[in-house]
Amino acid sequence: MASIAEHLDGLIVKPGACFEALSIFPVSLISLPAAQNETESISIEEGLRTGAVKVLETGDMAKVKIINKSASEAMVIDGETVTGGAQNRLINSSMLIPAGREAEIPSSCVEIKRWDCPRGAKKEIPPDKLDFTGASFSFGSLRRVVGEAKIRSLATEGRMEVDQKLVWETIVRNFSITGASTRTLDLHDLFEALDGPVSSISARFAALRGQIGLIAFQDKDTWMADIFHSVDSFLGYFRKIVRGHAYDTAVRAESGGPTRKQPTIDDARHVFKSLKTVFTHKFSMGDNAEILFFSSGKIRGTAAVHAGRLIHLNAFSRVESRPNAPGIISNDARI
Repeated sequence: MASIAEHLDGLIVKPGACFEALSIFPVSLISLPAAQNETESISIEEGLRTGAVKVLETGDMAKVKIINKSASEAMVIDGETVTGGAQNRLINSSMLIPAGREAEIPSSCVEIKRWDCPRGAKKEIPPDKLDFTGASFSFGSLRRVVGEAKIRSLATEGRMEVDQKLVWETIVRNFSITGASTRTLDLHDLFEALDGPVSSISARFAALRGQIGLIAFQDKDTWMADIFHSVDSFLGYFRKIVRGHAYDTAVRAESGGPTRKQPTIDDARHVFKSLKTVFTHKFSMGDNAEILFFSSGKIRGTAAVHAGRLIHLNAFSRVESRPNAPGIISNDARI
């Protein structure tokens, strides 16, 4: 077992902002580097827009293929979604794809009533359904469900696998809570239905100079952290991640959930300190890529590492089961 402390050296948690029930604390560099020493990666969204990256169906709901045709590294993070193909998907693992390389990435279906391939023909994908054409993002409570499931799978089975049923149950539950209209039970329709409050909440948060990550709290006991390898990479995902947390906050408000105690800067710094002391297990993704995963006390998480450097860390609190609590989907009973 190893610690992830070395990847978090030189970082500090700064005072945050709060709006409605959402509190976000920046994780920033203690001192800014004089110059950027490494080549910046491109996001999947940017790559799809410019044609530098292709994301393709594999014929298997549980994985998609990413082809990086650019001269830069391409970055994808867990919680990201890709749209198009035979059905929209959720990316289940962060990874850096080197220039000119390709990789198959674990995924889950987030569009329940669409699968535009012949039934029973696993590899026969219609040519017009082969490519994914866009990228978006998920919400924090679904990321928690997937995170719990993949850590459990890594720990007990030595592989990264997410029970598709858990993902569908979470999406259906959110449609029930929000009353959002949808034709295919697509995760993205949830964001469209709550676009007003989600946009209002997320607009209250801004990134700081030197910020490289964040810790978002729905209440004192419910948090999620995302930390990146560079400021530019973080800024590329900042607004998407915040919108995902704003969605959970809006769902809680719409459901009339009870008011819970709000966190302080000391709570955020305690989370960060706990991350620095947690021990991890390694899972190889091949081609110099590893996933460090951890499950200790009330902390769960994974960190994607490429050639020894942190690419993206996602960690979250273990929340005691509260089946009727909106915006919190916990699978602790199965751990």
